[in-house]
Amino acid sequence: MGENRKQKRCPNLVQVQPYLDDLLPSQETTAFETHLPGCPECQKAIETYGGLDDVLEEAAQAPLPECDLDRVLQNLLDIPEPTVRRRTWWPLPAFATVAAAAAVLFFLVWAPGQRSKSPKPKEAPSAIVPTQFTQPVLVTYLAGQVSGPSAKKNKWVLARGIQTEVYKQAALAFRLGDRISVAVFGDSRLTVERKQDKAWLVDLKKGALAARLHPNRKEPFRVKVPFGLVEATGTAFSVTIAKEEAFIQLREGSLKVSSQDGAFEYIKAPAIVGLSRTAVRQATAEDLADQTLLARAARMDPFEKGALGWIFMTSQPEVAQIWQGEDLLGNTPLLFARPAGRLQAMVKATDRVEELIRINIEPGRLIERHFELEPAPKQQPALPEKDPLARFRKLLAARKTKKAIKGLKSYLGRKPQEHKANLLLADAYRLAGRSQKALGIYRRVAADTRDARLAEAALFQVGVLQLEVIKVPQEALKTFLYLRRNYPKGLLRHEVAYNLAESYMATKDFHRARRALEDYLRLFPYGTKVKQAKKVLKILEEKGWK
Repeated sequence: MGENRKQKRCPNLVQVQPYLDDLLPSQETTAFETHLPGCPECQKAIETYGGLDDVLEEAAQAPLPECDLDRVLQNLLDIPEPTVRRRTWWPLPAFATVAAAAAVLFFLVWAPGQRSKSPKPKEAPSAIVPTQFTQPVLVTYLAGQVSGPSAKKNKWVLARGIQTEVYKQAALAFRLGDRISVAVFGDSRLTVERKQDKAWLVDLKKGALAARLHPNRKEPFRVKVPFGLVEATGTAFSVTIAKEEAFIQLREGSLKVSSQDGAFEYIKAPAIVGLSRTAVRQATAEDLADQTLLARAARMDPFEKGALGWIFMTSQPEVAQIWQGEDLLGNTPLLFARPAGRLQAMVKATDRVEELIRINIEPGRLIERHFELEPAPKQQPALPEKDPLARFRKLLAARKTKKAIKGLKSYLGRKPQEHKANLLLADAYRLAGRSQKALGIYRRVAADTRDARLAEAALFQVGVLQLEVIKVPQEALKTFLYLRRNYPKGLLRHEVAYNLAESYMATKDFHRARRALEDYLRLFPYGTKVKQAKKVLKILEEKGWK
């Protein structure tokens, strides 16, 4: 009964061309962009029609070929070539003009055999690029002087195949599709290309970049440097070009790194390698000019899901800082993209009154905002306050614990609730060898203070005393577990993680000790205890604790 059923086409296909031409209303645009990620048929239509405007613009701007009308008429009418003489042209009636044009068209299209007397023109190279490679490279962050990006149809895009220059103190971020985000930093030069195998290639001539990739992407991604090639199978890495080699820092996933001479290595995160023309070698954090590239890239482009909208900010004075919470987004003039929603930020400048801004970001729209910051009222310079505890800190640094204890007791007699002074008194008792006295004061400070940093410092000293001096590892383990749970972003989180592993070792729980050491190396690959952690981990492996 082989009955062929026609496959139903997506009803949203009729919206593809109006969407590309920015003719859809705002609500329909949002609905279509929500539908697009889950519809392969609409995605294919976007790829097919996406580059048509660029092709038509290039064709319209191309110069017309010269036409030798005498030669055309000779070939058509088979007349001998005339002698050179002045010719007078008379206007033909409209019907005759149309008839002549029809005859020329008929001859050119339907009678190719009659053109043998005309020399065959050279074929011009085709200007049409396969449509699957014409998707725009969307700019998601632009600060400072950068050559290459341009505004087009309410979006900022980066031309492919054309050199882009990111000057000093500038920064640029862009998306390659919706699954690759690249950030480029000051004093860099690069070109973005799309290869025939649909691979994205960033040709980095100089400077530094950071790339973050969705793990389920399909398109290959490569970074070419003067010394070789980096092929990404990972999800987060940075590349910095130095004088004689490039340094690759891999935070997540894996990479294939190849030199010009054919040497290559597969590396897994976390790792740092150096790439020269002849070899791939292990490197260290000290080789990196900047270890914060990936963190800066995350602030420039959070790489969140959703249709993007653009904001372009200028200010008076010309340079002002844009802050979102505790993160500095950049200095004006500043362009950045974010998913649709409400943005709240602060505009700050020296000697100016700060201004709080709220902007509704719309998908596929470019919003421009200019801010005039008023001059701040002049204030009398405040005299620097003397630190009353500085004298006691100097005494402790010199290990003059008796004088420090005597002075701190006198000070606390006047200000008994001064938690910083109590913490210094506990430090003095600890240095003097009076551990139990110090332990009691540390615990009181941790319980009474509302300053999270003081509480964390006091509890950390409690754990260290329990582990190393009083020798009660079970109590130390409880203290460090409490610190890890209640202060996950504390200033002492590195030390807490390592001391937690030592507490497990002291309680002979080697299985959990191994896991704690692995967590430390994964979370803090550049921590101060990395060498010790690797050494202990190796010993545990040799003893069979896997």
